[in-house]
Amino acid sequence: MKHHKSAQQAHPHIEAVRRLHALCNAVRSTGTRGSKARIEFVQLAYRYGLVEEITSYALWDRGYEDLGERTFDTCFEMGDSEELTSSPPSR
Repeated sequence: MKHHKSAQQAHPHIEAVRRLHALCNAVRSTGTRGSKARIEFVQLAYRYGLVEEITSYALWDRGYEDLGERTFDTCFEMGDSEELTSSPPSR
């Protein structure tokens, strides 16, 4: 389903949502690139209170394809979740 840009721009944390969307492919990567992407993804999701919108596919439905529960879960399933959960929050 195609979405209008206005639906994507209407979010109060639009910059965080756009960054999360940009990280979707990198989250699935292995190595340092993937690990850094997963850490940033989870930190942004929690910092901006977007976990529910991600895991319920609300953002996907607003036009941010791949920004859903599967991507969020991948952050904890790539074998480095201990590093992910012990990383200090970024500012």
